[in-house]
Amino acid sequence: MSDQHSFLSGDPYSRYQAAEQMLNTAITQAKISESFEEYLEIFDKFYADEVEVSSETQHEPIRGKARVGSLLLNFLVPLHVMAEVGGLAISIKETTIPGDAANEIHSAWTLNIVGVSGKTCTLNWRALRKWNGSRVLYEHHYDLQRSGEPLTFDDLGFDMIGPVAGFKGGRDRRSVAIAFIATWDRSVSSKIIIGDHQSGANSSYKEPDVRKGELTRQEIIRQAAPIFNQKGYDGAALSDLMRATGLEKGGIYRHFESKQELAGDAFDHAWKIAMETRFEGTEKIPNTIDRLKQIVRNFRDRRSGLVPGGCPLLNTAIDSDDGNPQLRAKARQALGSWLDRLQSIAEEGKRRGEVRSDVNSAKLATLIASTLEGSFMVTRLQRNEEPLDLACHHLEEYLETKVRARKSKGRARNS
Repeated sequence: MSDQHSFLSGDPYSRYQAAEQMLNTAITQAKISESFEEYLEIFDKFYADEVEVSSETQHEPIRGKARVGSLLLNFLVPLHVMAEVGGLAISIKETTIPGDAANEIHSAWTLNIVGVSGKTCTLNWRALRKWNGSRVLYEHHYDLQRSGEPLTFDDLGFDMIGPVAGFKGGRDRRSVAIAFIATWDRSVSSKIIIGDHQSGANSSYKEPDVRKGELTRQEIIRQAAPIFNQKGYDGAALSDLMRATGLEKGGIYRHFESKQELAGDAFDHAWKIAMETRFEGTEKIPNTIDRLKQIVRNFRDRRSGLVPGGCPLLNTAIDSDDGNPQLRAKARQALGSWLDRLQSIAEEGKRRGEVRSDVNSAKLATLIASTLEGSFMVTRLQRNEEPLDLACHHLEEYLETKVRARKSKGRARNS
């Protein structure tokens, strides 16, 4: 086997216990003061593409490896800076708790953070993981408890150190401190990613360069995506973007060459979430016809997790039809990826004898995508779910009666 954990053997419970121990050992032995990339490598190695993460404090779970990884990065970068530059002492401990099911394992975690002042803040929580083979498929955090108050700037060691590469002086060091405090204490606005925006300081100072501004850039994209998706390119005013991001014009466009570039990246972000949502859970379905039917259902039923404004492909295609060739090219590329994935499933089904041999896979993909996108447009115009419901029902019936391969009588008797 080529799987990186193929050496795990024995009964299922023992295999999952061994995988859990490997993951927890990797987490507790990694050193955040030296690198945050090590944690990202651990996440990439042990977590499934369709992973789902939830907690007692979240209304909706976070689905998909890309979305979970983005949030993890937003937490790790300021934590790493605080440990490396701010002098925080950080330690994490784990204790495994036996579970009832073979693939479900509970664990208790303790995170200790000690400032240079000696002040300590401790977090305790429990985690439940569900495994599928060597990958975590689901993780839930619960029973969160905190002892000690969140650390403040006075508990950090920025004033005790000399110049650090990428930081211009005291104000920049304080800016990074605010980044950590914003991450640690959720009562601080989530819009504060980097910079002391609440201090009333002159807005002309430069933000610290944390991973070359990538953290701030991704947050701008995330905040801008709903604006472009709802208002279109021309309707997305600079004032809207500034209000959503909490940044001035210079703070936005230091990360993007133009509004065109920001709009393109915002579309890519929205489309990635849309594709993850449409194909969510389909990898677990072995039969290709059933997989296609689940994609149809996902399109209809799983819209709450999309970027506000509806389907980014439909919106951008209409918005860019006459006057924006760059965004139109983005939309065409996205449509191509949508059709390619549908066609690939149909081709797999033909090879496995699940799809009729006379079915044209490319045309089937076009039929599914165009029926879904077109009916969704009618549903939005009429503010009525019936057109989309009718289209989805028709597609499921068509896949069942016209696309699914039927066993011959001889084969059915022999099976």
